[in-house]
Amino acid sequence: MDDFRRRYDEPARRDYGMPPQRPPQPEPPAHQPAPPHHHQPEHHPQHPPHHPVPQPAPVPRIDDFQAQAIQHHRPVHHQAPPPPKDPIFSRLLTPKIIKITAGVAVILVAVFFFMSHKPAKTPAVLPADLAKQASFSVYYPASLPDGFSYDKSISTFANNQAYYLLNKGTEHIVVREQAWSSDKLDTSSITSPVDLQTPIGKAAIGTNTGQTAAVVLAKTTLINLTSNGSVSTDEMTTLINGLKDISSH
Repeated sequence: MDDFRRRYDEPARRDYGMPPQRPPQPEPPAHQPAPPHHHQPEHHPQHPPHHPVPQPAPVPRIDDFQAQAIQHHRPVHHQAPPPPKDPIFSRLLTPKIIKITAGVAVILVAVFFFMSHKPAKTPAVLPADLAKQASFSVYYPASLPDGFSYDKSISTFANNQAYYLLNKGTEHIVVREQAWSSDKLDTSSITSPVDLQTPIGKAAIGTNTGQTAAVVLAKTTLINLTSNGSVSTDEMTTLINGLKDISSH
């Protein structure tokens, strides 16, 4: 029979099939204040200085070699230093002198332009000048019909024909003379021709485009007379009867 006191006095035997039991831990007190927090200076770890990683050199391109070649062969222009200023020349280049010089230049250019573009003056051609140029006899009235005058700026000799103009206000008579080898009077230039007796030869009077016209054959010279401005038949007849040979040959 076991001793009752000894049973309870002896420590309990450990069962090695079960995990060991830990001694009971004291429970923390309720609402225990948190320990005061003291601000500690932040500690930044020091990093070793950063060294750039060397990059490989770029491979030169063909354009770079061409640009370097152009720059190498490009001629260098050395600019000469400006000449020293002449104090006398500087005094002459005042604004007033420049304006006067410019004004004179403009006037000279204007005069040159006017002279170079000035219309040539028409030379005066007199009946005697026509007679000198013609190889045939030239006829001109000894006396002009009343109010008519000779226009020396229009009269001319061209294509072996003599032309002269007689004016009376708005009335005009054009006389054209040329050499003629036939003895027949050519009346094809007038309408409704009517024969006219003259001191110098055969003649006919009619119209041309509704205006008074006439044809005269004086020896070897054919004379055509046309008009505008309502020249009368009597004025044309007076002109024809007054025609005279003014040639010296």
